[in-house]
Amino acid sequence: MIVGAVGSGKSTFLRGIAGETPVLEGELFIKNPDLAFCEQTSWLTNTSIRENIIGKDLLSVFDAQWYHTVVRACGLEPDLKRMPAGDETLVGSKGAKLSGGQKQRIAIARAVYARKHIACFDDVLSGLDNATAQLVFNNVFGPAGLLRQLGCTTFLATHNVHHSPQADLIIVLGDDGQVLEQGSYTQLRSHAGGYIHNLGMQSRQMDELAETVDLGYRQSQSRNITTGSMSPSPTTDGSRQANDLAVYKYYFSSLGGLRVAILLLFLIVNTGIDGFRYVRVNIWSSSSDSASNSRLGYWLGLYAALAVIEASALIFSVFWTWVIIVPAASKNLHSIVLRACMSQDMRLVDMILPQFFGAFAQVAVVIASLPYLAAALPVLIFVLVLVQRFYLRTSRQLRLLE
Repeated sequence: MIVGAVGSGKSTFLRGIAGETPVLEGELFIKNPDLAFCEQTSWLTNTSIRENIIGKDLLSVFDAQWYHTVVRACGLEPDLKRMPAGDETLVGSKGAKLSGGQKQRIAIARAVYARKHIACFDDVLSGLDNATAQLVFNNVFGPAGLLRQLGCTTFLATHNVHHSPQADLIIVLGDDGQVLEQGSYTQLRSHAGGYIHNLGMQSRQMDELAETVDLGYRQSQSRNITTGSMSPSPTTDGSRQANDLAVYKYYFSSLGGLRVAILLLFLIVNTGIDGFRYVRVNIWSSSSDSASNSRLGYWLGLYAALAVIEASALIFSVFWTWVIIVPAASKNLHSIVLRACMSQDMRLVDMILPQFFGAFAQVAVVIASLPYLAAALPVLIFVLVLVQRFYLRTSRQLRLLE
């Protein structure tokens, strides 16, 4: 066990053993350099929990009995039972779907499952609560733990010395990284003025701790080890399924039918006059008034009147959307959020969905002006639905990873 104050070089010591830190002085000899290393920050790939523990290269030689023993020893079994897909659950990018304690225990399980002759653990229990940390230490590092059963030489760096009585050898590092003292817990406790001695731990407390060292592991060993898969049958997460019509219907219901009807009226007037102005210009250019410039005031006045009406309809539609509809819908949705948990982004709901009103009005005017485009409308809608369904699935997963 490597102990010492924060910044004393415990992590550097382990990295030196693993060959990740160059040795400037002295020599480092490891008979079997193939070792397991578990850092403070858990390293996980965006695969299933099982693959993160056993590794993709070991899938062909999967040892189910040893795997279940390791999972149980690391206290992961209750967590996997609560997950719909069990150990086939994807952990997400850098373990985004898991808690910090779950990620740390998976990393510990991976190092133990590898069954190496040497294993280095860099303060891996600091992110666990006291009960879980005690359970994992007893089952993995304790006198009856899996690593001792394997005969694995284990280096555990920690600033928490509550488990030091169970260590065969304790190395105490000073602030400058130098080895202050080393030996068994009994030897260092009797060393007056030493790091362990200054902790003031009483013999009675140590005896009580020693009696409970392998309690958790004995309890886990008393259970029958099942060799079948721990993964229950995959279930479908209904909250992730595409149900766009229900989303739009839910949002429109919060707007109010009268508000939507008034907004559609403004948009139809705006879009309709926008197209009608060009129609009037064509009529004017094809009439006899165009050649003689007669009734010029009439045509210009009519064109200006249409432009004013179009601009007014646009202004009123914007005003009605952002001053009347959006606040009302947001207020209604917010009151619902206060009573339930809503997973959608409120800003996206308020900013994106109102734009559909303009799209509907423009489609109606285009079809009225060019009826032959109505034949292509079903094909366009079909393509839009396909693209939208693919985009929504991808967008949901990306937002989940964020």
